[in-house]
Amino acid sequence: MKRLLSFLLAAVLVCLTITVFASNPVVPDAKIMFKTKKLDDNTLGVRLANLQQERTTVQLVDMAGREYFSEVITKHNGFVKQLNLKKLSNGLYKLVVKQGKDEWTRLVKKDNGTILYSQVHE
Repeated sequence: MKRLLSFLLAAVLVCLTITVFASNPVVPDAKIMFKTKKLDDNTLGVRLANLQQERTTVQLVDMAGREYFSEVITKHNGFVKQLNLKKLSNGLYKLVVKQGKDEWTRLVKKDNGTILYSQVHE
């Protein structure tokens, strides 16, 4: 009888522990990984990870705010895109990723077949 009672008590504790962790999962306060890479003279690769399946917007705009590319990502943890910049005029552009109140920006400069990019302080 004593062993049965000990076994039942252990089983109840295990069930309670599982219930507590299942209802309150531990999720690290993770930041989006946002990487850009020049693939050739006219193509910029964009890679996002750790989106937590939250609505995320990716935009390429010029410094006057005119939009050249926009995509909304939902229900995905990652995103990969190759942006063809061949038709863009030489100039400075912003690649902006928005998720909720957070925003990440890369400056992209197109200059006579050359693509340069840099991270803006986040």
